[in-house]
Amino acid sequence: MEVILDFNALIHLIAAILGILSGLIILYFGIKSNPSIQPLGIGQIIASVAIFVNFSLISELIFYWPYMYRLGHVCILIFLPMPFLFVDFYTRDRLWKWYDLLHAIPLLIFLV
Repeated sequence: MEVILDFNALIHLIAAILGILSGLIILYFGIKSNPSIQPLGIGQIIASVAIFVNFSLISELIFYWPYMYRLGHVCILIFLPMPFLFVDFYTRDRLWKWYDLLHAIPLLIFLV
């Protein structure tokens, strides 16, 4: 098996790295000064991990770590409620509540 690192794969890798870095910066400032942007940082990190899974598919590295394919599905199930939670947190100026965990029900069903 041959690993293909062409221009398209490198663009995906760079996008994943920059996305994770920007997500960590957003999350850091969300914890430090503005808690309403925490879902935005989490969503950015999760979307970047999904881009990394796409990079592993394009470069054919998925053959060396096949469990990463399932991780892409998990990332999507975590990412989907994050934009909604960000808008809800920002417009209502609120923090995390216990019922925000209800958005994790599809993820739990997928993992079971």
